[in-house]
Amino acid sequence: MTAKLEELDALVKAATPGKWFDDNLRVDGSNGRNDFYTAIYGPSGQILADTLNSTCVRLEGGDEGRSYDVVGKANAALIVWLVNNAPAMLRAQAEENARLLEALTLLVADVADYAAWQRPCHALDVARAALGSPPDA
Repeated sequence: MTAKLEELDALVKAATPGKWFDDNLRVDGSNGRNDFYTAIYGPSGQILADTLNSTCVRLEGGDEGRSYDVVGKANAALIVWLVNNAPAMLRAQAEENARLLEALTLLVADVADYAAWQRPCHALDVARAALGSPPDA
């Protein structure tokens, strides 16, 4: 997981920093209609990506002769949520995993020298299995 987090950190570092958001992007459509696609914006309002050339566009009619790209909106919302939340969540989970691994390692080391009839054998076996150690180690 460390390699994947490093890869993610590199991607985050290379991307536009700050909170991203998605919103409508108005395009004058045919027959005087306004078509609304979706754009992903950076923190200062610059367009980072849009769905204008997407092959997944599904325009659905709205009010006053407008149509909205519902698939593009859903895709952009997912990307924005992941950019804004996933890196911190994954780092926090990796830190929690490291704390749990350390605790489990200490438990195994602490209980391993007990005689089999003295120690909580099932708990030790479960801990060893979680650490990838053989039960009789």
